[in-house]
Amino acid sequence: GQPALAELEAGERLVDENLGNPVAFAHTVMDSYALAAGDLLYGASETARQKHNLAFSSGAVARAACEYAGLGWWLAEPGISVEARIARTARLVNKSLAEARGLLDSAEQSRFQTENHVLLTWAGKNLSRRETVPGPTDRFVAMNPDHGKRSYAYFSLLAHGDLISTVRIVAMQQASNGEPEEDQVWRLMLACAHVLNLAT
Repeated sequence: GQPALAELEAGERLVDENLGNPVAFAHTVMDSYALAAGDLLYGASETARQKHNLAFSSGAVARAACEYAGLGWWLAEPGISVEARIARTARLVNKSLAEARGLLDSAEQSRFQTENHVLLTWAGKNLSRRETVPGPTDRFVAMNPDHGKRSYAYFSLLAHGDLISTVRIVAMQQASNGEPEEDQVWRLMLACAHVLNLAT
């Protein structure tokens, strides 16, 4: 729309010789998160289908869809300045590269630095102390102030094998006799809400 076009035009004045228009790069990152969230949302709906008779899978995939939607929403938050959008993208690039670097042994570090030099340099130049990546719970709350913290806590219980949740879900699955289970529908609806928040 018009705000995105205005941002892209503003980014033309900030072109990086190696990366190009930093706003276009930020928008590409946002689009990637939107596509990933949509893909995961589809996966959550597929794993919730009755024919699979799965009790837990849709919860894990729905949580992932919400995670991706939350990051995309934070990057795409309406009304922030072009500089803030670039700084947020740089912060996420820096965080992602740091996590990837942490998986490598010392022999692989030099190659990693060389292969990612352009991104590392760009992110380093565009970081801002004011822009830090909010945690998953904070993203849930920002997207859904009324119930975000509780929703994320519930998804966390599912993801981390909470005993009470596990026993409750198994009992509900056994008692449902193959009927659609309310909990699975709730998971999908919550994930849909988060992905739609990102899309709007």
